[in-house]
Amino acid sequence: MKDLLFGCNETDKLVDGTYTYVLYTRIDGYAVIAKGLTSGLDTKYLIVLQTEVVDTVWAGATGKTYVRPDKMSVQARKYATTKMNSFNTMIGSDIS
Repeated sequence: MKDLLFGCNETDKLVDGTYTYVLYTRIDGYAVIAKGLTSGLDTKYLIVLQTEVVDTVWAGATGKTYVRPDKMSVQARKYATTKMNSFNTMIGSDIS
């Protein structure tokens, strides 16, 4: 399985104290925020769900809860998996 950031671009970055927040987005609307220590260790993630507005979630990025991929909610895991499968299918066809 490809990782959570497959096909994403780094679209914004924020440093807040000892943490760096990075917003990754993809052409199909999928978005992930990664939170890690500025040293590069201890990265955790937040999947922006389809019911959320990316800009709103990103604006409050420092106040959100981030987790390891295996600790994500069932809803977030299902959403990420569905979007990944859809994106993988889309790769072989033209985007209209």
